[in-house]
Amino acid sequence: MKRILHIVGITLLLYGCSGDNSDITPSRRDTLITKKTADKSVKNSNIIGIDVSHYQGRINWTEVSSRGIEFAYIKATEGITVKDSMCNSNYTEAKRAGINTGMYHFYIYNDNPIDQANNFLKVVNCLNPGDIYPVLDLEQEFVNNQISNRDYQRNVLLWLTTVENKLGVKPIIYSNYSFAKVNLSDHRFADYRLWISEYDVDKPELPLIWENSSWTLWQITDKGSVRGIDGNVDISIFNIIDYSFSEIVY
Repeated sequence: MKRILHIVGITLLLYGCSGDNSDITPSRRDTLITKKTADKSVKNSNIIGIDVSHYQGRINWTEVSSRGIEFAYIKATEGITVKDSMCNSNYTEAKRAGINTGMYHFYIYNDNPIDQANNFLKVVNCLNPGDIYPVLDLEQEFVNNQISNRDYQRNVLLWLTTVENKLGVKPIIYSNYSFAKVNLSDHRFADYRLWISEYDVDKPELPLIWENSSWTLWQITDKGSVRGIDGNVDISIFNIIDYSFSEIVY
């Protein structure tokens, strides 16, 4: 996932177009998964998705859907003021293409957590059928140089509970192992599903808090290629061995 470096405006709804990207056909999809990991739950997963923001530009969501992508997380907001410029068009067109769609917020450690939650809720003020549960993206570097570990975790929990109280579902936490093992040690995080980001491994290592459960989503690469999207895109899989996809779809 990528963060926005400045405030950008809201665009009109635009239908995407694509260059001649390499295709994710079923055979390529199986090859990608097998090469990336030997983990049983990944090998058997046929639910593959992406996450996008304005960095991907205009996306042809009909083309993306035809290539076997079944879910997409779309960047909605960042911090207390930023709304991703492609949020509206990505959500509308992905839904129209029949893709299960969710929204995520990039958390800024030194912004007020409740103000950040309210920024997100201005965009995602309710869930619609086929929406995936919202995600909080936690990965910002140098957190412990600026804020205590205790305060950081307390603030993150404030964001999570604020959004949960409004939408009626528990958000999913996105992070990577090295960040989560240091900054997400509060036992209360175990109540939230985990979207783990870890590349070029047989299976993702779980942070201590989630060792007695499992990951729900695994981002296996940030260099995926899907026809309908120019350039690289993050690709994730759903853990169908331990969970049902319907558990995280509204």
